[in-house]
Amino acid sequence: MVYEWPNGVKMFAYCRQQDGCTTDVDDYILGTKGRATVLKNRIEGEKSWKYRGEKNNMYQTEHDELFASIRSGNPINNGHYMTVSTMVAILGRMATYTGKSITWDEAINSRRRPHTGGRLRMGPTGNAPGRRPGSDATGGVRFFPQ
Repeated sequence: MVYEWPNGVKMFAYCRQQDGCTTDVDDYILGTKGRATVLKNRIEGEKSWKYRGEKNNMYQTEHDELFASIRSGNPINNGHYMTVSTMVAILGRMATYTGKSITWDEAINSRRRPHTGGRLRMGPTGNAPGRRPGSDATGGVRFFPQ
């Protein structure tokens, strides 16, 4: 999956959901003067750097910061960030399931519903029908978030 922003910046996202395969869950940022490995807290290159502080659980820290912000009367509001992030994932899924390039506007204005196999309700749903690239085109991988 390739996401492309209006300024030409590209993000290459790869994943697979197969048993028995090598796994690598991290974010890599490549630049002209170095490379950052986000979850390993390091930068290699012209100005190498490694976080040497106390190790923590990032999820716990996120909760600690949120609760502290609420108690202080200045709550952190990541609502916009979270909705854009969720829409990026939905856009990526639409593109990979259809094998088509999809723009932000096409995805955000789409009338398509999630592949649920029918009406949404609580309880067992069984297996949703499989999808393969190109089998159900939605039109229009360029990504132009607002």
